[in-house]
Amino acid sequence: DKFPRWSPDGSKVAFISDRSGEEEVWTVAQDGLTPPEQLTTGGNAQRYAPEWSGDGRRIAFSDKDGRVFILNVADKKLTQIADAPNGQVLDYEWSPKGNYLAFSMVGSRPNSNVASFSSVYIYDVANNKLNRVTDPMFSSFNPAFDPSGDY
Repeated sequence: DKFPRWSPDGSKVAFISDRSGEEEVWTVAQDGLTPPEQLTTGGNAQRYAPEWSGDGRRIAFSDKDGRVFILNVADKKLTQIADAPNGQVLDYEWSPKGNYLAFSMVGSRPNSNVASFSSVYIYDVANNKLNRVTDPMFSSFNPAFDPSGDY
């Protein structure tokens, strides 16, 4: 078991575990009085730190193959939102209200074998849309939202 993360309301802890045979996302009540619940299945790559959205409805995580996922906690629906062509994504950050997920990834230059710089991307949960928000000619990483979530 690794990467424990408190839910925003403090009632649960999300973590990655291989107790099912593959690395999956699990949650457990903070008091440990009920058995852990497995939220994902079908994992075939090492998974990294689950991060709760501010509203506690979603969990973001990534894997060693550069994929970024959002898990809807209520119905366990898993959505892949990105697939980094050149490396892993480890710096994902939710907006305070949980409506946006920011992270950085390295892209590739069209018609070139040379990797580009790392850019910051923002995923819009409501519109299921991923947008690059920084210039691809400069290296940008470790995004953070302001406390109100406006910037």
